[in-house]
Amino acid sequence: MTAFETLLQEARGLDLARVDDRFRLGELAEAMRRDHPAGDLFERLAIDLEADPGEVTEAWYVAMAFPPATRRPDLPWEIYLILRYHPERHELVSLAARHGWDQARVERELADRFATQLGRVAG
Repeated sequence: MTAFETLLQEARGLDLARVDDRFRLGELAEAMRRDHPAGDLFERLAIDLEADPGEVTEAWYVAMAFPPATRRPDLPWEIYLILRYHPERHELVSLAARHGWDQARVERELADRFATQLGRVAG
């Protein structure tokens, strides 16, 4: 079995309802992409896994944005998803984990930070 086939077998065994397994899917997708840089790799992987192609791409983005050391147990996937592009994402994930923030609270924090930045620019 090739390294690619081994990665694919592991991906097939994941439960995408679990946050850890979604992160693992993203890591596996990255490893596959490095070994096999086909433009439609994520789409093909989604078909094989009977998943939505967006789910595979999303898992890859989030896993690349949050290396293992920056992940916090017990946070829902949606929080990682919301923060994946934010420049302060690692700080915000730590705050969310420490204070038990839910998705709505994270969204309020982002809105508050954005409003503060706008105030500085306008001021």
